[in-house]
Amino acid sequence: MKISTSTDKLTKYYGDEVAIKKFAQAGFQALDFGMFYPVDDWRFQLSEDEFIKYFSSLKTAALQNGIEIGQTHSPMVNYIYTGDEVPGNIYLDAQIKAIHATALLGA
Repeated sequence: MKISTSTDKLTKYYGDEVAIKKFAQAGFQALDFGMFYPVDDWRFQLSEDEFIKYFSSLKTAALQNGIEIGQTHSPMVNYIYTGDEVPGNIYLDAQIKAIHATALLGA
């Protein structure tokens, strides 16, 4: 068993990478990485290469600090998929990006 927590509040105050370091320093062994960003957040607007670089760097930061990213949370929005939305809408795109980020984080 590993001692784990959600990253929600610390990432809002310190940013993703600094928060990962602080959680490791506090003794946590694993993280539930929360991507509670707005669906139009800058991270979801990065180019594919920049997106891969950003989330891969967070995985590296976790490894360097001896902490595992064991699971993630995708953006949570007040949205119900009805099937009528055109492909590429911002809510669906954010969920797809979150799944990609989860893979890059190794969760």
